Amino acid sequence: MLAVAISVGCMQAIAGAVVPPLQLSLSKDLDPGRPALAWSSEQRRSNAVALARSGRLQSGANILAALHRQAPGDTAILNDLISVRNWQGAHARVLELAEQLDPSTTPAFTLSAVAASARKSGSFAMAAQWYEHALAQSPADARLRAGLVLAQADAGTMAAARENFELLPPEYRHSIAGQLVDAYVLRAAGQYPPALLRYSAVLQEDPDNHEALHGKFLTLGALLLPQQALELARQHPGIASSFELESLYADRAALWVRWGLQSRALGKQRFADLDRALDLLATNLARFEPGSALGRITRFDYIVALHARGRHQEAIGAYRALGMDDDVLPVYVQRAVAGALLAIRQPEAALRLYDMALIASPDDFDLQKERFYALIELERHQQARAVAAELVFSQDIWRSVPGSRIVKPNPRRLQAEIVRALSLAYADQLQAAEIEFADLLAEAPHNTDVRQELANVYRWRGWPRRALYEYRQVMAVEPELLSARVGLANTLLDLHMGSQLERQLDSLQSEYGDDSGVQRLVRRHELYHRHEIVAEAGAGESSGEQFGSRQHSADLRAYLGGRGYHWRPFIAVHDARAEFSEGIATRRRGGVGLQYRRPGHTATLALTAGLRGESRPGLALEYGFEPSDHWSVGALLETESHAMPLRGYRIGIDAARLRLSTRYRFNELAQAGAALDLMDFSDGNFRTAWLLDARRRVLNGIRWKVDLTGSIYASTNDLSAVAYYSPESDRAVGLGLDTRWRMFRRYERNFEHQLLLNAGRYRQRGFAAGSIGSIEYRHNFQFSEALAFYLGIRRARALYDGNFEYGTFFLGGFRGRF
Repeated sequence: MLAVAISVGCMQAIAGAVVPPLQLSLSKDLDPGRPALAWSSEQRRSNAVALARSGRLQSGANILAALHRQAPGDTAILNDLISVRNWQGAHARVLELAEQLDPSTTPAFTLSAVAASARKSGSFAMAAQWYEHALAQSPADARLRAGLVLAQADAGTMAAARENFELLPPEYRHSIAGQLVDAYVLRAAGQYPPALLRYSAVLQEDPDNHEALHGKFLTLGALLLPQQALELARQHPGIASSFELESLYADRAALWVRWGLQSRALGKQRFADLDRALDLLATNLARFEPGSALGRITRFDYIVALHARGRHQEAIGAYRALGMDDDVLPVYVQRAVAGALLAIRQPEAALRLYDMALIASPDDFDLQKERFYALIELERHQQARAVAAELVFSQDIWRSVPGSRIVKPNPRRLQAEIVRALSLAYADQLQAAEIEFADLLAEAPHNTDVRQELANVYRWRGWPRRALYEYRQVMAVEPELLSARVGLANTLLDLHMGSQLERQLDSLQSEYGDDSGVQRLVRRHELYHRHEIVAEAGAGESSGEQFGSRQHSADLRAYLGGRGYHWRPFIAVHDARAEFSEGIATRRRGGVGLQYRRPGHTATLALTAGLRGESRPGLALEYGFEPSDHWSVGALLETESHAMPLRGYRIGIDAARLRLSTRYRFNELAQAGAALDLMDFSDGNFRTAWLLDARRRVLNGIRWKVDLTGSIYASTNDLSAVAYYSPESDRAVGLGLDTRWRMFRRYERNFEHQLLLNAGRYRQRGFAAGSIGSIEYRHNFQFSEALAFYLGIRRARALYDGNFEYGTFFLGGFRGRF
């Protein structure tokens, strides 16, 4: 007979142990000439075990399986078959065979084999139960208790694992095997620093210990130190599987993406981590199969990194290359793609993805915020207001740490309240937005986010000086706040403060040239320095001929652009024509001029002359002064004024004009002004005219806006018996409505209808009073920030010397920067 042990209980100490092949020796009683077929069942079992121990696992398993079929009740055969199947790694088969065992009578070595297979199959709770059965048979076996500790750690029952580890003999706990078990439990519990110390201690005693190297590799990865883990794997080839290495490559790139998304660096350095991530992701894209799990994750991370880096078109290209349905994408990818689509001005597609992502993650605060901006871009302001209100409602004012009595303000609540106030501002409810931001600032006077948003509202309301003050307050506390720096630069441009603007702009372009807000500022700055053309024209017919039965007029001014902020030269052209019973009058004049701008001051000097030499050269000097955001005053002095009626101009009469004006602008909704007009005619006449006017918005909807206007006019003339209309004195009172109905808006492109209604009463000395009025309808088009024009038609009723005149006029205007 073969001199081998009948059982194999001593061949496996703990789960996963490798049994070394043994050299078999022949018994003295063995007859070598006896054929194997004549062996007894016991000899065949012993032979099968010997084959398995020598490394021929399949052969041994086949023999034992055949024997088990022949004698299913033979527990010795079953025990050895389970052990050999465990060595083979046929763990599912082991668990099937284990159903035939009675734990109370089964030897510990078999129970240990079943426990090992259960653990390797991922049935950790089952593995712990089998180890407990084995310990009931051999309670002093430290290796079985170590197996139980590992299974309990895998099952997540850390308290039980730690308790059983402490029951191990001290000499075992301090041995290399014990320290490895301890390190494994610590790693499973997420206590990575002490686990790393345990693995390092083992490696000091045994530098080539494979299990310690592998555990340290995994622990470094869990500690978000993938570079160190990969370096360890490079120094010790074979300590990690190819899948573990590839997973770590993917984790390393994902970690750089995360660092990039949370970077607090400023200027160009804020993208250093993302650039590193994109390099690693590009390498991984070539390393992994596109259809593999790691390949898909890498492509997802690549999209996220491209979007965060501001490379939105590339992110969209990578998203489309996925070829996957949107509803199967992870939420974080849907969000990144939606953000990229919003950045390239495709808000409809972005909103669809945001809605899809919120189905899976309905409580995601940041996702709701981003969806808010998509709704704003789509002009769906009521829905945006509802989202903002829900964000506020979802956030408590105070936040406490679980288990702590310390209560702190909830920063998300303030963010939500800022979004709610912005929903008003974006819907052109600037007064209400200002009130909300002022209230928030009263509660948090040192919060720079609130203060810079309040400054934005001031600027949108037409109060650049108040905005400038608030921006500077923010910059004094947080000088690197990008949104405030951009707002400050825009305000400096509004005020023509070129030298300060240049410093801000240069810094912003060099540090944040790829930021969308900075790019808009750069675009606006470039438009500011372009050539500009402003033109208006009108033509029509009148039933009378005080100002011509058939007439037209046009004025054009072309400013020459450049790099300066103060001086702006221009050329001007004026053309007017009217038909009278006594003849046709024409006036064609051109001129050159220079405009000077500085904060609060605008001065213009122009020299004009007749294009056909029919009149004398003229001079125009205009000055405007804005001492505050509310008040403005102006003065205009001109000779050869174009305000001279054509009927008198036809016979050689000209006029000099002085106009003084002042205006108080309450805000964007209301203003009032007064003007005094003095004209000295060359025929000896002198006219004095007063004008008071006011405007108040009475309906300020998102698409509908209605302004109520009013005016009072009075004039006197020294002479009335002149060729042109010159009443001895007259006065007029008028009321009007200016109604605008926006039909379309897409970013800078805009189209609206405008209807202007005016009705009043006119009285001229010596003649009966009468009702006058007009109705005007316009189409206003804005094609871009650089190009806008309007077309309209006007029907008017006027009263001259007691006679009503009716006129129909076609109007047009144009403003462009080139």
